[in-house]
Amino acid sequence: MMKRQFTLFIFLLSTVWADRPITAEDIVNIRYIAQPVIDPSGNYIAYVKIIPRGADEKRGGSYREIWVTKLDGSDQRQYTFSPVNSWSPQWTPNGNLSFLSRRKDHNPGTQIYILPFKGGEAKLLTDHKTGVGSYQWSPDGKWIAFTSRDQKSDDQKKAEKEGLDMIVMDQQHIYTRLWVYNVKAATYQKVFKQDLNVASFKWSSDSKTIVFQATDKTGADRDLLDRSIYRVRAPSGNPKKVLETPGKLGDMAISPNSENLAFLGATSYNDPLAQNIYVISQDIQETSIDKSDENINISESPKVTQTLTFNTESYVREYSEQKNIDDKLVIGETINNNFYVMTINSVKLDGKNKGYIIVSEIANDILVAVDERKNFILRTVFSVALVILIFSVFLNKYILKPIKSLVLYTRAIKEKDVKIDKHEKYLLRKDEVGQLSRSLNEMTEDLYKRIDIAETFSSDLAHEIRNPLTSLKSASEVLENTSDNEKRKKLIKVISHDVERIERLITDYSQMLKDEASLSRSKMEKINLINVVKNVCDDFNSDISNLGKKISIQIVQESKNKPFEVFGVESRLEQILANLLDNAVSFSPENGSIKVSCLEKEKTVYLVVEDEGPGFNEKNINQVFKRFYSNRPEKFGKHSGLGLNIVKNITELHGGQIQVSNRMKKGARIEIQFPSYAT
Repeated sequence: MMKRQFTLFIFLLSTVWADRPITAEDIVNIRYIAQPVIDPSGNYIAYVKIIPRGADEKRGGSYREIWVTKLDGSDQRQYTFSPVNSWSPQWTPNGNLSFLSRRKDHNPGTQIYILPFKGGEAKLLTDHKTGVGSYQWSPDGKWIAFTSRDQKSDDQKKAEKEGLDMIVMDQQHIYTRLWVYNVKAATYQKVFKQDLNVASFKWSSDSKTIVFQATDKTGADRDLLDRSIYRVRAPSGNPKKVLETPGKLGDMAISPNSENLAFLGATSYNDPLAQNIYVISQDIQETSIDKSDENINISESPKVTQTLTFNTESYVREYSEQKNIDDKLVIGETINNNFYVMTINSVKLDGKNKGYIIVSEIANDILVAVDERKNFILRTVFSVALVILIFSVFLNKYILKPIKSLVLYTRAIKEKDVKIDKHEKYLLRKDEVGQLSRSLNEMTEDLYKRIDIAETFSSDLAHEIRNPLTSLKSASEVLENTSDNEKRKKLIKVISHDVERIERLITDYSQMLKDEASLSRSKMEKINLINVVKNVCDDFNSDISNLGKKISIQIVQESKNKPFEVFGVESRLEQILANLLDNAVSFSPENGSIKVSCLEKEKTVYLVVEDEGPGFNEKNINQVFKRFYSNRPEKFGKHSGLGLNIVKNITELHGGQIQVSNRMKKGARIEIQFPSYAT
């Protein structure tokens, strides 16, 4: 990579043609803007105007006010006013403004406020007990992610009041946490429990993932060094380290399709600036940045390595004599046997020129690159032709012939050739063709097994549908020939029940096939089972049908400190518990209680669901896992008989076991055992 050198020259009008020298007071009283954000319609820009305090005002920092203007600079409107500071404006999905402010009418520090775009009073949105540090709306507008620092202990507050507020390295266990705010429910949730100091963060475009920078350090280096990039499922999940850097990290950005992450980073631990641009896939495992890693390092920012001295007055005069002083002047010039490209622009304050900025960069590499490009094209054409020739020679010998052999083997499978001895040589080969042949053979056998299962299942399904179809046909014939309203109502009820039964069978059958197919493609990982239990139970506690029966669902956890970790697919584990709870709710009486327990014994994690329903028929308790079996009282629910069969299949695919029994007093008890993943 060629090194680029540049020099920045700033000339004030005190040394050129200024009306008067710029003083320190002029610099202090400069009003400037920051934090510009464009609204969703693309017509307006919200920004923060920083206004210095007057000499007659109380000591303190500058005032921060929020303004809005059109893209062309017209229709400038002030939305917040001093002395109340407001900053970090963001547009809400419905086109209003949100911002951060710390106001006297609200005690818990900095909070998020909402301000109507048409104007009016700002309304308090959050009232988080430890305040808001930085925040960002999710793209779907349902969540707000924000950071908040841990509350200080009473001892720390007392020490600070007494003037004993020293910071001891690695002993001040106060962290900046990542939270989410549910806009609709007005509730707060900590995204994860790990002790990490969170810095910057970004939402993915689908509002399902948050990428953030954090460190587990609590000392002085936490804001500068030892940061890593993590990602976490929103609104809650376990953070996964995406990338670990040897030095500092800067700003981040996520691609619109959420597949790539760009960020600024240092090349080494001793690099003083995060000035290198990196692009990585969010699906990669933990990776380290290194200078030699050319696949990750996309580009490197220019570094200031040399300062040049030459007379720039002539260039400034040429620029100042232009008719249109607002245009940049770009000049190419050879100085001291070096070719320079210089860009000149004016510095204006209150509509008056106060000075000029000249950026000069060595461009020798551009001239050299032009000559090298010509030779490069010729060398490239020759190299490509040579590579094509060599590749053509080896293509036939090492690729085409083995592929031909593999085609012959696949053709034998297609034609169901029983003479396996003719094709056994392909299976016994130790090269890639042999591996492909064996894989294809295994895939074919698995496909035949799935076809047999599907045929058996289809036969069972046809048998189960035949009974309601017969009943449906008979009821339809009788309904046509009867005029008695009472009989007609009963017949219509029978027809409706049979239609629902058929629809339920087909729906459950289709869903089961989809679940089996998706599970075979899913990637298993370490899952905290108690998080799955809490999420599913929360959904059922808020379900309308459950609320109508006033059924309470209780979670019993052996130990709050145990993670209850298992190896599996989170969505399928959620399906297991959802099916069990659906049955339990359906068969439970009104005002009943359901207990979900999690415990761990001898490297085995137990998931137990108990209800207060009628329980299982003891005579047929061994048949409850069979497909289409249903022998519980009809008044307690309507089911296809596939629920427990699906639960059993998913459990066994996770290496687990399932058992059913009746409780001592009343109700059913279902126990699932998973191998523990705890190390």
